[in-house]
Parts: sequence; structure tokens; C-alpha cells
Amino acid sequence: MKKLKKLITYAVKGIVFLSFLIFHNIKGQTKIYFEDEYNRLKQCVQSDIPSALKQIDRLILDARNSGEKKFIVKGLYLKSFAYLLKGEPDSCFENAQQSLDLAEEIHYKEGQALAYRMLGTQYAKMETFDLAMQNFDRGLNILDKMNSQESYEVKGLILNSKLIALGDDKEVNVMKEKLNVSLQVIRAFRHIKNPELRDNQMVSAYTNVGYNYADLGNTDSANLYFKRALSLVKPDNYYLQAAVNHDIGYLHLKNRNYPEAIAYLKKALNILPDHEGFVNKKIEVLKNLSQAYSESGDQSDFIIYSGELKKLTDISNKKIFTAWKNSCRIKISQFNTRMPKFLFIQASLFFIAGNDSAYRFLSLQIKTE
Repeated sequence: MKKLKKLITYAVKGIVFLSFLIFHNIKGQTKIYFEDEYNRLKQCVQSDIPSALKQIDRLILDARNSGEKKFIVKGLYLKSFAYLLKGEPDSCFENAQQSLDLAEEIHYKEGQALAYRMLGTQYAKMETFDLAMQNFDRGLNILDKMNSQESYEVKGLILNSKLIALGDDKEVNVMKEKLNVSLQVIRAFRHIKNPELRDNQMVSAYTNVGYNYADLGNTDSANLYFKRALSLVKPDNYYLQAAVNHDIGYLHLKNRNYPEAIAYLKKALNILPDHEGFVNKKIEVLKNLSQAYSESGDQSDFIIYSGELKKLTDISNKKIFTAWKNSCRIKISQFNTRMPKFLFIQASLFFIAGNDSAYRFLSLQIKTE
């Protein structure tokens, strides 16, 4: 009888242990699935935004159903990234904020930094560089002293976006600072052990270093990094393919080699899909392509491409203004509870006036908090 009890006890323990192993194996496999999907969609969003948005929604839904809150955070971040590339600042802000709120709720530091990166990048695209830098600094401060693979990747992404907030000032010290930041990006990404993930991130890092060397007039170093970027970029990653070709075209434009500049810039423009997407990149390419035609004396093509540039810029500016109005509305309602009455009235009047005074005022208030 005692032997039977022992056997039953061992059997129960064995079943419990086996159940434990099965549970953790399933949980591990689930996490691997979500990580693989997240990494795949990071590429997809740079190739086909409409398709990526649908797939990201499915990822978020699956993560909710599985209780994988970290991947809800990552999904919302990816969604905000898609809207950034699409030129939809309102939707970018909305999803990035949701990502930040959930990341804070579950104490997911890398997720918080990701969200701050996207908020900062959208502000930088809107040329509100002070707010952009505030968000970048918050993200970098969160990652300070962290040394996980993910933290290095996110740090590199934030530094990459920080280059936008440093502006287009051609003063030598600013250009040297941008080069220094872009080299820091490479050092951060080198800590990523997954070779495919590391190579995917290195494309933008290399082309940014090349661009900054081009600004400083170092053609040989610029070409070296552009070649490295081209060797790694995937054929179906339209955004990065266009970015690298644009940057090579920019180098030729700086050197007044107009036929080569025009060839690369047109190639960049043709790579980008015709559907409504990648608006900011199209504007950047059209700006330099128009300049190349103007400086080369081709007025007919200058008129064509500068016309396309104006059309896209007008659409983008309207969306930016709408996003600012919505942002101002939220900020004003928040300030109403903690600012002196005369300041609230002043901000409200600026907002009603519908000009940039409102968000300049609010930027100043945010800066002093």
C-alpha cells in the first residue's frame, strides 16, 4: 500500500512537472511568434503601409487575446511609425501616446523609450525641435545604464531620429555634431547580436553617416558608407532603398554633378510606391530634385517637379496644422487646471486665431514645466 502511495505521489509530481514544462514551452513559443511578427512588420511598414497597418492591427489583437502587453506596446509603436511615414501626424501622435501610456502602466522601459522616440520624431518632422529634443532626452534617460539587446536598438533609433531635430543648419559645428551622433548610432546598433536585425538597422545608420560626410565635403567617406548601406538594404524595403538613393543623389548635388544627382534622385522617387504614403520622404526627394533641375538650368523640369513639391507640401502642411490644433486643444484643457487665468485666456485666443502662436506659446509652457 505504501509503495502504491509513493508511486501515485511520484506520478502526480511528474504530471505537475510535465504540465509546467508544457506551459512554459507554449509561452516561450508564443513570445517567439510575436517577436518574429514584430520584426517582420518593421520591414513591411517600410514597403507597403496599407498592408502593414492591417497586419499590425491583427498583431495587436492577437497580443491582447494572449495577454502579451509588451507586444501591444510594440504594435501601437509600429502603428504610429506607419502613420509617421504616411504623413498622418494626428494618428501618429494618438498611437504613440497609447503606446507610452501602456508601457508606463506595465513598467516596460524599452517600450516607454520607443514611444518617446516616435513622439519626438513626429515633432521633429513638424520642425518643433525643442519638443522633439525633450522627448528624445526622456527616452535616452530611461535607457541610461541599461544594456539589454533591445535597449541598444532603441537607443540607436532615438539617436537616429535626433539627427532630424538638429535641423539643416550648414554651420560646421552643427554638421560635426550630426556626424558624431550618427556614428553613435552605429556603435549602439553593433551591440545587437541578431545579424539580420542588426543589418536591417545598420542601413539607415550607414546612409546617415554618408549624408553627414557629404555635408562636410568628405566625398570618399560618404561613398564608403553609402556602399555599405546599399549592400545591406533589402530590395523590397522601398523606404530605405529610396533613402539611400536620395542621399547618394544629394552627394552628387553638393558636388554639382547634376546628371548623376538627377539620376539618383529620380530613381529614389520612382522606388516609392504611387499610393498615398511616404509623404515626408517624397517631399525631401522632390525638394532636392527641383533644386538639381534649377541649378542645371533645366527650367521645364524644374517647373514640373517644383509643382509636385508644392502640391505635396500643401497637403502635408494642412495635416500638420490639424494635428497642432488637436494637440493645442488637449494642452489648453490641461493647462486650464493649473495655469493662471490670464495665461489660459491668452492661449485660447492664440488657438482661436488659428496661427502658429498657439503652439509656440504651448511649447514655451511645456518647456518651463
